[in-house]
Amino acid sequence: QQEQLPDPHVQPAGGERQHQPADL
Repeated sequence: QQEQLPDPHVQPAGGERQHQPADL
């Protein structure tokens, strides 16, 4: 269930707390 996230390695573990790229 992936909603076209900007980053393929970003997984919503605690909900939508980290939906931004951590590479920035």
